[in-house]
Amino acid sequence: MVYNTFNDKRLSFNDGFSVFSGQHPRFLQLLLSKKISYETAIVFEDTIQYSKKWNKQIKEKIVWPAVAKKLAKYKNFVKYNSTAVRMILKEVFVSGE
Repeated sequence: MVYNTFNDKRLSFNDGFSVFSGQHPRFLQLLLSKKISYETAIVFEDTIQYSKKWNKQIKEKIVWPAVAKKLAKYKNFVKYNSTAVRMILKEVFVSGE
């Protein structure tokens, strides 16, 4: 889903997580519009650690802080194989399949 959305918008992987002019990145917009799940956001956070950067760069102080707090609280309940996830992400986003 994330790959298709990025690909349809002609966004690179990095563009999807980049904050432009203090606005919400595309990945966060997908989460807020429920096109991706909180579980997916947690897996990506554990893998690429985007939230620290977003905390500094996103200018609005209501939506993102609430989402970040929810992600942090929910993180302990999401179990997955991190090695398998890294391999899948690499295959999908690096080779573009």
